[in-house]
Amino acid sequence: MTVTDDETAAAILTLMERQKIVSRVRSGFVAAVLFNKIPVKGKKVVAVISGGNIDVNILAVVINRGLLKTGRKASLTHSSFGQASDSWKKFPRLLPSREPM
Repeated sequence: MTVTDDETAAAILTLMERQKIVSRVRSGFVAAVLFNKIPVKGKKVVAVISGGNIDVNILAVVINRGLLKTGRKASLTHSSFGQASDSWKKFPRLLPSREPM
């Protein structure tokens, strides 16, 4: 059983949001359960979660990756931005319109 870095980041973010626990980056078991890679439904399961001494720079990266993995943040790149092209002017038409808040 393997989990990706993004799944691990999502697991750490979930622990922070739901349980108020800051865990180490090595939260593979929690990620495996969260992404249904280990069959635990109907079973009593215990996970030992340790850590709390995660570096703030790493924590920022983990939160960002967790938000991307769970679909709560998007990343957009366009290869012609920054060039002499006018293609950047088309960008607002690519986004769905939203009601003003």
